[in-house]
Amino acid sequence: VFVQRNEQALERRGLAYARTGRSLSKHSVYALSLLASVGVETLLHGYRSRKSPESLWAGLLDELRAAPAPALLVSSEEFMRFGSHPAAAERLQANLATAPDVTVRVIAYLRPIRGHLDSWHNQLIKLGLCRVDLAEALAQVIEPVHYDYGLALAPWARLAGPGGLTVRPYR
Repeated sequence: VFVQRNEQALERRGLAYARTGRSLSKHSVYALSLLASVGVETLLHGYRSRKSPESLWAGLLDELRAAPAPALLVSSEEFMRFGSHPAAAERLQANLATAPDVTVRVIAYLRPIRGHLDSWHNQLIKLGLCRVDLAEALAQVIEPVHYDYGLALAPWARLAGPGGLTVRPYR
């Protein structure tokens, strides 16, 4: 929401916030398309697109190449799930390999794990996807990337390469 509210100021500084695939101030469609394409069936939040991830990402790459700013920001918390579903990250990497003119940089904002778990658990309850306490949710519903940031970040470190992953505290 912050980025969307400050789009013009960011564009003047060389960063465009992708419009393609943006819904509710985020780009979850890109992550969810890859997750669904590799057989993930849970926590897709109503994602039902029939488009292939490759066609979705091709549209995003077209926007990047046509953007007035030299950099394009894509944002979604769903991308952290690639650590639990490495085939999704592999499919993205294969897709991006067809675009050698594109450089990927990843910035991850992480809050302390307990705060993240409380927030994610509350979100699952609000969405009607969880009806158990946090301890049971950790055993039944919550993927390991939500309490193992190393697992969540590993595919992004591989994808972005040396120096391409920045981790910052979320406050």
